[in-house]
Amino acid sequence: MNVERSQNDGGLRTRTLSSGADFAALWGPIQQLRGQLGAEHDVTLDPLHFLAYTDETRRSCAVACFRGEALAGVMYATQHYSKGWATGLVVGGDFAGRGLLLCAPEDESNVLGAGVERLLASGIHSMHLRMLPQDGSESMGLALSGCKIASYDKRIAGDRMELGSSFAELVSGFGRRTRKNITQHRRMLLEGGYRFVPEVSQERYAEALRWLNGKADFNAAGLRLVRDERLLRLHQGMRLGIESSEGVLVSALCGFVRRGRFHLLTQLNDSSLSRLSLSTVLRTYLMEHLIGMGVGDLQVMGGSSLALGRYFAPLQYRSIYIDKDHGMLSVAKRGCSAATRLLRKRGKPIPSALAIACGAFLRQFPEERELHSPPAAAADFEDSAAS
Repeated sequence: MNVERSQNDGGLRTRTLSSGADFAALWGPIQQLRGQLGAEHDVTLDPLHFLAYTDETRRSCAVACFRGEALAGVMYATQHYSKGWATGLVVGGDFAGRGLLLCAPEDESNVLGAGVERLLASGIHSMHLRMLPQDGSESMGLALSGCKIASYDKRIAGDRMELGSSFAELVSGFGRRTRKNITQHRRMLLEGGYRFVPEVSQERYAEALRWLNGKADFNAAGLRLVRDERLLRLHQGMRLGIESSEGVLVSALCGFVRRGRFHLLTQLNDSSLSRLSLSTVLRTYLMEHLIGMGVGDLQVMGGSSLALGRYFAPLQYRSIYIDKDHGMLSVAKRGCSAATRLLRKRGKPIPSALAIACGAFLRQFPEERELHSPPAAAADFEDSAAS
């Protein structure tokens, strides 16, 4: 946990936080900074939540930045490991841009630059950093020699929704067609003998996921499900679902309440019942249940679903790729970039995972209409790649 001075940002000192002990040594300053920035309600910037998110395949390489003796910020990031070996591949922030930087808006570019420089100096050769720019800048302000850098800014569907005081009031704010579909699909479920289950045991939930993972459009990687369980234990989480008349869970989700906000981690649905719109219907049952509990907000970790995403407050998202030349890996990324250009030229859909695999070698990030799968699928690609 040695300290170095950064050249990229005008003088911030940096320190790598690679273990729980490293975070514990700065626990007071980190919590004080969270309080000063009003970030104590953001679970993605909570060190305990961040550490629970790590494992043997995704280890902390977070960087603390100091101005003098005072903590100026933290860049939360993890490095992928394969069979115990460091890969040099780093990811920071989620697919909604949260969880990368803990710092004041005016320190954003400095902390980002200092953190990136520290990681590059330690042997990291590839980074994918996702953030919500707070300083109003239209560029990253990174000055890195010997690196290829690509940045993509986009306004995306948000991940948070205020639930209000009643479900009827919440739904009244949805579009006419959405309201009609919710009513129709709920009625179809009831007529088909399905029902909402507000409490599902850990054992039943785990059994349902094993079955649903073979029936869902997008499977949840095993690492993600294990990580979910750690977070559910940390935050005393909840498991909910929809069951058939035979008692089979055809849709299940999990999450936890923290400071009056429910954080939805994972949802799996039986894709053979797509006519019932299980994903949307279960989330509306969840919303109604949470309002009854007095929970005021819903956050879908990593980004909201397509069906209801338009009703979440939009976010200005930035995705940053940084790559140093690294032999055959760089050759492979150039190949992936060429593949995306060929797919675009032929008018074919581009897998999100392929676009992400290009790193900074991707010349133009695909538009949403060009992607074959949503960012949620790409998130599972990252989990799978780490195993």
